[in-house]
Amino acid sequence: ALQLCHMLPRLGASGPRHALRQWFCSAEHWSRTGIAGWGDAELRSRMSAAAALAGCSLAAAAVLAQKRANIVAAEEGCLAADDAFQILDPVVWSGERGRQLWERFGVSDTSPPGLGQDKGRGRALKPQPCRGYRNFTADDASRIRDMRGEFVGGDRNPGVRMEANFVTEEEECMLAKEVSQIVAHHGCVMGGARSYASSGGPPVRLVLQDDGSIVPDPAGRPGPMWRVTGRAEDDEMQPPPPWGYGAALNASALPPGLAMVTKRIAALAGYPLGPLRDITLNLRTSRVCRLDPHVDPLEDGPNGFILTLQSGAVLTFSPVDAIRADQKRASNPAVFGMRSFTDNDLDCLLRRRSLCHFSGDARYRWTHAIRPGVVVALQDESGAPRACICDWWGTMENLMERKDDRISLVFSFADPIHE
Repeated sequence: ALQLCHMLPRLGASGPRHALRQWFCSAEHWSRTGIAGWGDAELRSRMSAAAALAGCSLAAAAVLAQKRANIVAAEEGCLAADDAFQILDPVVWSGERGRQLWERFGVSDTSPPGLGQDKGRGRALKPQPCRGYRNFTADDASRIRDMRGEFVGGDRNPGVRMEANFVTEEEECMLAKEVSQIVAHHGCVMGGARSYASSGGPPVRLVLQDDGSIVPDPAGRPGPMWRVTGRAEDDEMQPPPPWGYGAALNASALPPGLAMVTKRIAALAGYPLGPLRDITLNLRTSRVCRLDPHVDPLEDGPNGFILTLQSGAVLTFSPVDAIRADQKRASNPAVFGMRSFTDNDLDCLLRRRSLCHFSGDARYRWTHAIRPGVVVALQDESGAPRACICDWWGTMENLMERKDDRISLVFSFADPIHE
């Protein structure tokens, strides 16, 4: 973990209003850590704003700036973005016919054969156009912020829609129990931000201590993520679930809770959907965790739905072109933990029990990820400090505390078939 900044909230008399003391490190420290985008003027401006939030002078903030806190970066290394992450080209040329393409990729909107210089290469698989989906709403805009902290309206939305309170609290509890049972039989621990554990055994998860330090779990429990998916990702480590994958997925093999959610999604108005193609279960057991930017496999289909249980999250969408333009930043946890992956990122607030749908450009031309989070010291009711990890939403003025346990259920649907 790289120590960069320290934040302390102050609880007001009216309740848990988070007035944050943000103590930024010196420009020299930023330079040493490779974050070159902030000059002295911007650093002073940010410290002034932090001082105003904290109710202290800039001089006091400058002294406190020497304090340090953790940014959670459990893994290090800077690789080329296409190597470090799963970034796929959304256009696939194929000689298969429309029905065959739909069975393979779940996409029915394809170009006719013989386009321009590509004549003779077959049909081009493309992202589904946005026609047929419901219009973007004010609720969608209220859940998405850009890197300036501004809300994102329909004119800038790449294809993300939200459905609040998609399941009840009772259904959430039922689904959590069902997921735990499925993971016990078919789950595989993830060995990193996106990779399966090696044959040498599952890794020990990292945990946050009360003093803000991050250490391997003293109890030796594996983690931080358990995963179940129908797609073949690791032949040695991954036990396949009974429902299968793609055009061969057998919905009758789904357990009751997942079947209930599948039917409810399929019945949503404003979403043109074909059959279910995959369900992926991600069970997080430690808040010390991140999910690297990636584009889901093309075979999943054009419609992704994420149901969030037990703990909210901030899901970051990044344009593929912007990630490739600054690959060093996008693949360095010490940098993207504080500045995000690109300046064009959009942060989507996933509340508990909410459903997030992404399609079109958001599905194929933008990656999605969850940043490492920042360590923050909170005051409990007695005034004693305690450390926690928070996601930041748009800017670090908007923090949301993480819990150890979070379940992400990803349902992937095909287009309706057009013969």
